[in-house]
Amino acid sequence: MSEGGSGGPHEPYDSDRFHTSPIEPYDTEGFHASPYPAQPPIIWAPTPARPINAFATLSVVFAFVFAPLGAVFGHLGLLQIRLRRERGRELAVIGLTLSYAFTVIAVAVLVIWTVVGMRPENSSTVSTVAGSPTPSYPTRATSSVPERPLVTAAQLPKLLLSIDEVKHAVNAPNLAKVAESAALIGSQGITVTPPECLSAVFASTAQAYQHSAVRGIFSRAITGEGQDGMQILNETMSTFENMSAATSFVDQLVGQWRGCAGKSVSLAEKGNTITINVGQPVVDGTVMTLQNSLIGSLPGFSTDRAIVAKDNAVIDLDAQGFDMGDALKTLANQIQAKVPS
Repeated sequence: MSEGGSGGPHEPYDSDRFHTSPIEPYDTEGFHASPYPAQPPIIWAPTPARPINAFATLSVVFAFVFAPLGAVFGHLGLLQIRLRRERGRELAVIGLTLSYAFTVIAVAVLVIWTVVGMRPENSSTVSTVAGSPTPSYPTRATSSVPERPLVTAAQLPKLLLSIDEVKHAVNAPNLAKVAESAALIGSQGITVTPPECLSAVFASTAQAYQHSAVRGIFSRAITGEGQDGMQILNETMSTFENMSAATSFVDQLVGQWRGCAGKSVSLAEKGNTITINVGQPVVDGTVMTLQNSLIGSLPGFSTDRAIVAKDNAVIDLDAQGFDMGDALKTLANQIQAKVPS
């Protein structure tokens, strides 16, 4: 051992086997001293929490405000959460569950209300012959009975076309998703200029129906993707008190279409604006059709409208797609054919 003490390092190995030579002791101060300058401690910042998806939150909110829109927000939220790895999947699932539950409840209430409201009241009469009462039988007033049976709100879901019926009737190979509601489709969040031309672009808007004598409504939205045939179809069917009220409502909307023919209508939503040129309404049989063009769209793309009254019901359609031709007229006629006569 060297003079460095028992705690010093071992002596180095000499070139001679089993032969060592003393070396100078290590500098203990230099041994313990750090060869690097003092560094501040590294503090790792916590990873920022992933944001909660906005659509997931909106899905829960709109489940109580407007359930169909809450369901749309829920699906959008789940899609964005999967793509962006955001938080909020539980909120989106809750929003979807509540939205569909409230929609089913609303449909059930509407059907019950319609069935109860449309049930004819039974009346009985008692007549006497030679002072003796005769058995009473149910009678029906004939003065207010229409020539054809009234269409009820409970019938509307079966009268509108299914996705398979639409695909069989027109060129619509890409339609895939279906959403239904016993309410107007609505245009919340969309600013339309001029506002009176909204009905020339979209079917079943609250602005068009809010002052009408409508009794029951059912809407079915069918959507898809691609650049072949019909991409979006919104079917709405509503019931009125009688055929005269239904016809008057159609005449009112067609009057708005004629007033907007040739005009450019702008639709603004969340900072994005599109412009649609309104076409000229055309009467084809009993169906009024309207073909509009979207500025800047691909060749062959159009956004079309169709409306017709059948008995006390109004069939109101809009569609978007490529080279649709008279597809909406075909669909409107098929719905008319399903109305009981």
